[in-house]
Amino acid sequence: MNILCLTNEYPNKNYPKKDSPWIVPYFAREWVRQGNRVVVVVNSTKFPLICYWGVNFIKPFLMKKYNITESNLSSRTWAKPFDLIDEGVLVYNRPMFKYIPSSNFTEARFKRQAEIITKLLAENSFVPDVITGHWLNPQLRLISMLTERYHCKSAIVFHSEVTRKYIDKYHVRRYIKNIHRIGCRSKTNSEILKINLDLPYAPFVCPSGIPDQYIGNREVSGRKIRDHELEVICAGRLVNYKRIDAVIAACAEFKKEEIRQLTIVGEGQLREALEKCAKENKFSERIVFTGRVERNALIKMMYQSDIFALVSEREVFGLVYLEAMLQGCIVIAAKGGGVDGIIVDGVNGFLCEQGNSQELSGIISKILRMTDAERKQLSEKAVLTAAQYSDSQVAKMYLSNILE
Repeated sequence: MNILCLTNEYPNKNYPKKDSPWIVPYFAREWVRQGNRVVVVVNSTKFPLICYWGVNFIKPFLMKKYNITESNLSSRTWAKPFDLIDEGVLVYNRPMFKYIPSSNFTEARFKRQAEIITKLLAENSFVPDVITGHWLNPQLRLISMLTERYHCKSAIVFHSEVTRKYIDKYHVRRYIKNIHRIGCRSKTNSEILKINLDLPYAPFVCPSGIPDQYIGNREVSGRKIRDHELEVICAGRLVNYKRIDAVIAACAEFKKEEIRQLTIVGEGQLREALEKCAKENKFSERIVFTGRVERNALIKMMYQSDIFALVSEREVFGLVYLEAMLQGCIVIAAKGGGVDGIIVDGVNGFLCEQGNSQELSGIISKILRMTDAERKQLSEKAVLTAAQYSDSQVAKMYLSNILE
């Protein structure tokens, strides 16, 4: 099967982007492993030179508003066209020019980009059987145009753009008519989009997966969750919406005999503020900031911990929750934070109101009061749930949802 995927982002080892989610690369590589031909066109954005020159003056504002680290703000790598082969995936970066950040592209620019993509496909003797894409702007309009041209199955996967604001801004109702299937990254966003677009059905859910080798190599059958001196771990970018401050405040309510240590994995502009938060809560001696760590190292740290806690606000999907579940952690996630429908409260983990440190501390108290058998059952169910979300399995589910 020939699969064309359009995206704004395609981080990889040759062209890394520290703040970019590795969503499309994981799906594309897996489709290739399953015997498909895959072409990815990255519709990155190119701005006038003055935007790059002036970025240093507005850097603090951009970092705060968009929760991005300094490393990507002035990079022009993706503003130039280039090609690469990523584990069998043909990747073409073809920037689209616009004057104003966060604005839509002109109709003329959409038509030009569609012609560029059509020419690329012709050069590769590639006629798509499926066209899909992630993030509305500019994928929605381009997929609509290309679906008409190739008369094939198509889909668009929404991320955080499920509100009426984005639906109106990007003329979703007009262009969605040509696209066969609509997807969302979480059950919560699927329900929101169904209402906002007045759909007769809920869009399919398109979660990310865990590498198959992690699932095949898991060794958690003999794992034991401690009943005191618990070790809590939290992983994510140190930015406002992750609400790591709430995790610190919740853990600080417990004595050392109850929570021995909180480990925070990740980096970001809030490191200093979070260290101050720990100091104000008299918790500095029991908190460890590791900075960014490699994925294998994070997996080992999760296995050695008892609880994984992250109560982010407006999280679209959190793969890190699944990774922690696979290692047998008792996971506390945010309600409406991307894993509703995967985590069932009190069955294979717990759901907490976003950013609510008091509710979070109450859940931790509940875990401390649980019997060994109850903790073991919760941990085992978490592992079994996460094992269903391998890269190979979610990639198959994604395609089947488009084709059905």
